[in-house]
Amino acid sequence: MKKKVLAALDLYSEEINIPGDFKINRKKIFSHILHNCFIERKNFNSKNTFEVNYSQDLGWYNQYILEHVFLRHKFSLESLNHYSLILYPGERSTFRNDHSIYSNSNYTVIYGLEVPKNSIEFTLSFKDKNKLKTYSEKIYDNKFIMFPATENYFLTKNNSSDLICLLISNYKRS
Repeated sequence: MKKKVLAALDLYSEEINIPGDFKINRKKIFSHILHNCFIERKNFNSKNTFEVNYSQDLGWYNQYILEHVFLRHKFSLESLNHYSLILYPGERSTFRNDHSIYSNSNYTVIYGLEVPKNSIEFTLSFKDKNKLKTYSEKIYDNKFIMFPATENYFLTKNNSSDLICLLISNYKRS
């Protein structure tokens, strides 16, 4: 796992790699999101997202994040919520700050559910000694990026010809 310290910020990123035959079924989570979006007709909020209902596969993903952070970084998280962000070809996200929506969240995790390589970048905007700085990193299938929920971020233009789906989760440090 790669850890970067940006000013006084901690940012964690890596591909999910589970030993053995067990895998998080991204396709099932993506299918569940599409069903919620297009069949159940859930309404998107102003940030082009909607909350994702619990499913067994989402539970396994969530458990992986909780245990992985505890084992690797020696702190515990409590899951608050999960929602999806769908970007069409040529579309980018707005500036986001999940702490402003979920004030008790400490960390945000963005997970690539259906994201072709080299199609999109995550960009974090933060202050370092009163100077505004940015940090960018590519995100793709099965990769997650965890960062403080108090920071602003956005996802760059979807350069692929495919629909992109990201899972965004908020956690409270416990």
